[in-house]
Amino acid sequence: MKMLIPVCNSRVSPVFDVAKTACVYELYSGGHTKTESIDIAADALDTKFGIIRQFAITHIICGAISNQALILATELNIRVVPSICGDVSKVSCAWLNGSLEDDESFFMPAKLCRKRNRLGIKKSASKQQDGNQTNRCIKNWRTKC
Repeated sequence: MKMLIPVCNSRVSPVFDVAKTACVYELYSGGHTKTESIDIAADALDTKFGIIRQFAITHIICGAISNQALILATELNIRVVPSICGDVSKVSCAWLNGSLEDDESFFMPAKLCRKRNRLGIKKSASKQQDGNQTNRCIKNWRTKC
């Protein structure tokens, strides 16, 4: 299994489509991993995915990703875990131990707010209160990412 995380300043790049570098993690039996840094700079998504295809990537963990990039990844049978933020080493460790998708500290604001809404946190009746709920989500994100 090979996972790619686009990187910007030792953190998950906020937007996959414009990321120029990435870390590739390869998981071997027994929990051993191999890590390498690769250049994924490209003017077009087709070119970027051509580079990614050469590394036999099975998973991409990223921040935001365009629909076009998501479609290309799906066509290549690459599982995408979007809306993730944080330090690359911590994100990769969480992925390797299976806790990444359950740990809200790695969620970008939109994912955090969507998860809370799925859990039954109701939106307020007034627009002002809705804005306060969104601001709480963003404030929480800023303290964690």
